[in-house]
Amino acid sequence: MSRCNSLLRFRSSLALFLVVCPAGCSNDGAEVQDRFPQEHLPDYITILHEGGERPDWSIGGDAIAFVTEEGGDVMEKNLASGEVRGLSTHYDLGEFSNYYRVMYMADGNLILTGGPERHDAYMQVLDASLDREPHQMGVKVIEGPAVSRVTLPVKIAYCPEGQDKIRFATLRYGEDGTPVLEDDRLVIDGHDLPAQEGVAYSGMIEPQNWRPPEEKELIFSRYSYSEADGFLSETWGWHRETGALVNYSNLPKRYAEPEGVFPGGEHTLIESDLDDGRGVSHLDLYSLKLDGSGETVRLTHFADVGLWKANNGIVSPDGRYVAFQESQGGFGQGWGRIYLLDLEAAGIEQP
Repeated sequence: MSRCNSLLRFRSSLALFLVVCPAGCSNDGAEVQDRFPQEHLPDYITILHEGGERPDWSIGGDAIAFVTEEGGDVMEKNLASGEVRGLSTHYDLGEFSNYYRVMYMADGNLILTGGPERHDAYMQVLDASLDREPHQMGVKVIEGPAVSRVTLPVKIAYCPEGQDKIRFATLRYGEDGTPVLEDDRLVIDGHDLPAQEGVAYSGMIEPQNWRPPEEKELIFSRYSYSEADGFLSETWGWHRETGALVNYSNLPKRYAEPEGVFPGGEHTLIESDLDDGRGVSHLDLYSLKLDGSGETVRLTHFADVGLWKANNGIVSPDGRYVAFQESQGGFGQGWGRIYLLDLEAAGIEQP
């Protein structure tokens, strides 16, 4: 069977296994509540915003951008004033104004992904001035790209259609300010990564973050699936200069998907079922040390309450705060409230 057909078969099986539940249902038939019960929130976790998906910290740490819903608008919330402004609402790009991801870049501009569907979305560059409509790059992106937040010129890693490969490019601008991807090339084939005994890798991969401060290493997810273990994820790294590959999580029987790297570069957030092994429907946020030891610290306890889980975590530029989302059951990518975890108030040493 060809790689393409194998991946399609895997994705079809996965679609049956991972049901995205709207409010009011769950994979095991239990009733789903609209919001995480506030009585279970510790003092060091507060509600940052009542709705939205896929948050991202601004480079200065003074704001968070997010999409209102899957296929919705891109908004930005000022953390000091609480003011919310539209970033994409100034423009009408038809079906390409349906947004799924937003990311701040080191040059001050933003990368958006927009299109007819979540897996039919295309890379756009939005000028921070909002003086021009988002520029269509003509590049299809599955899930979100990883963009450099510290170093220039901006480096971008992304999955094209199929989600079994990662491409790498440099973002530059012409004399008229038009963005273009230069030296766009394939750097990782998910089917060619090292095998591990007992792990049924699918070939499916996803870029997550460039590791600060030098941003020479890409932290990415590698997925596996089997009837025995279900859908699992590992945290891997790829060095763009040496090509070195490292499995940082080393948790073959647990879900460990990287989400946001701490500014010191020694730890990343992961979504994981590390403590109970109940799978993708029961995740919390942990910090994972990026030295191959598998050393972790649990940061949230949403999975201890009913069907809830914490996911889509991002780390503030100063490393003190973690913003994240709530979700329930299934493979929901996060919906409902956006929360703020204060590591200092929690008495958790900032990684």
